[in-house]
Amino acid sequence: MFNIGMGELIIILLLAFLVVGPKDLPKVAVFIAKSIKYIKRLVKDVMSSLDLDEELKSLKEIKQTVDDVKDPKKLLSPVTDEFAEVKKEVKDVNKELKQKIDISK
Repeated sequence: MFNIGMGELIIILLLAFLVVGPKDLPKVAVFIAKSIKYIKRLVKDVMSSLDLDEELKSLKEIKQTVDDVKDPKKLLSPVTDEFAEVKKEVKDVNKELKQKIDISK
């Protein structure tokens, strides 16, 4: 994560030993470990809440789809539009055929 080598780690430990002292060093190490765990948990919670926002958006889209299916007018409107167009075409062809039959008589 931090890409710290062995030499750098030894220098950090020596500085911590000198600054904090041998008596308080274990307490500081425990405090740092608990702090890191707490921060990781916070980051995990934030990431999971972001995932929940995406899930909520997905569920809203699914609800909208279900609502569209519940309303037969919305569901059938493309079909009825096509049907009306085909019906109009059939009427036009029928009219043309009648005119041709009348002309041929």
